[in-house]
Amino acid sequence: MKQLIVTADDFGYSRQVNKAIIKCFKDGVVTSISLIANTKYFDESIKLLKQNRKLDVGVHINLTEFRPLTRPKTLIGKDRHFVDKNFWFTGYCENADKDEVEKEIEAQILKVLSSGLKITHINGHNHIHIFPKIVDAVIKLAMKYRINYIRLPYEEKSSTIQKNEMAGIISKFLKTAKSKMLKNKLKTTNDFFGILDMHDMDAIKLSKILKSIPNGTSELMVHPAYIDRKGDDFHQSRQRENEIKLLTDKKIMKTIKKLKINLTNFSKL
Repeated sequence: MKQLIVTADDFGYSRQVNKAIIKCFKDGVVTSISLIANTKYFDESIKLLKQNRKLDVGVHINLTEFRPLTRPKTLIGKDRHFVDKNFWFTGYCENADKDEVEKEIEAQILKVLSSGLKITHINGHNHIHIFPKIVDAVIKLAMKYRINYIRLPYEEKSSTIQKNEMAGIISKFLKTAKSKMLKNKLKTTNDFFGILDMHDMDAIKLSKILKSIPNGTSELMVHPAYIDRKGDDFHQSRQRENEIKLLTDKKIMKTIKKLKINLTNFSKL
């Protein structure tokens, strides 16, 4: 049987993101979200999630944007915000204090749990959760708080991996991350999609992904959002609004049904 979890990342990033994701859940194919805990929209986000209880909730570990919940010294810049993702992708893990990483991730998990919501999975903003040092803390805390699923952000169509610099760097960390997860009896989906097409997903590419989904459980990562003029380049991209239309398109829903793909979430696995 083909089972597909459609996870919308960045819930809590802004009101524009939240509004779009809720629409794609109510009117489209989104079944799961990844929640950022350290934004000023956290309380509003929790309220929305409690109004939409069937929407699966995961923690989107964030060490690359906004202010931390703890007081780390090695994870922040002069503005006391987290260091930019570009530093992490050029080897910043060497400078990060492992204890500070663990304390911050735990604070983010506890903040979500304190809301009364159940956490079904963990992943990372900018896929930070599979980086050296960070993955150890994520695994330790997932076990501590009985969170069974961790995302492994790798697509099998690796022939195009070099066209996506982020994907190329992430791929170097995946083997070790997977080995550590399996050793500790943590779970992931059989297949993952969305990282290679996240900047230019369209109906043709999404249809190809759906047709390539094998038997077993797969996760599709998406980023629908209404344009945020105060956000970063990613959240100001017209592509974000294109994804709203795509994920609520009745043709896509018909394709899913025709291919006998069962939309599900982590709590039902």
